[in-house]
Amino acid sequence: DRLYSENLIPDDSRQLKRGSKLPPALFWSAATIIILAGIAIMYLKNSGGEKRETLISQTNNETASLVKILEDGSTVYIAQRAALEYPVHFKTEMRSVSLKGEAFFDISKNPDRPFIIETESVKVEVIGTSFNIKSTVPTQFELAVREGRVRITLKKNGREQILSKNETAILSDSGFDIKYKNCDSLLFKYTSNFKFKDESLKNIINVIKRLHPEITIETSGEAESRKLTVAFANNEPEEMISLISQALSLNSYRNGNKFIIK
Repeated sequence: DRLYSENLIPDDSRQLKRGSKLPPALFWSAATIIILAGIAIMYLKNSGGEKRETLISQTNNETASLVKILEDGSTVYIAQRAALEYPVHFKTEMRSVSLKGEAFFDISKNPDRPFIIETESVKVEVIGTSFNIKSTVPTQFELAVREGRVRITLKKNGREQILSKNETAILSDSGFDIKYKNCDSLLFKYTSNFKFKDESLKNIINVIKRLHPEITIETSGEAESRKLTVAFANNEPEEMISLISQALSLNSYRNGNKFIIK
């Protein structure tokens, strides 16, 4: 304190340094700045770690069913006047989409990542299966299982029902009415007249092979990533492959049940 004892610094400075308080207006301004800074930091911490989910909506306004292959390899056949909303990338712990209207789902199996379908009145949870959903209005819901097992939950009261192959659940005033019928032909009404929109050759070929397991199809690595829009109506596999080849200016060959596109 030599500067103070020798009066090199005025005494009122010492008082301000040692004990005086900030004027009220200045004090509250500083406090406000500190609080706002704290809120900003919390916001950045909370929002910075979360990735905003990018959703895509596909609405089918045509008579032909629209085929969409999702990121996990699951295939959805979207009926006329139906809309499917799905993320570009599924979350690590689950796969979730929403549906308005009617669609057939062929879900890739992954026990660690359940597949969730949200409709207006019912939540559908699957692990790996194929089934048809009809949900055109909030009071209408019907689900028919072609393969596997499905859990459905009524949103208004949490009532659950598990369905197995060839079981159909229809929403009624009292809950779900269960019927038993052969569901093997469910997919046919979608695949007799269907189209792909801006889909990769690899995904289209995979769908054709699932529909016709009796054939094999080989393509070159360079061609697999090419995208196209193409429609089929009661076409045999050879006709579908020929249409694809023409659309992409590629050549196709057949050897028995084996097809080559390059």
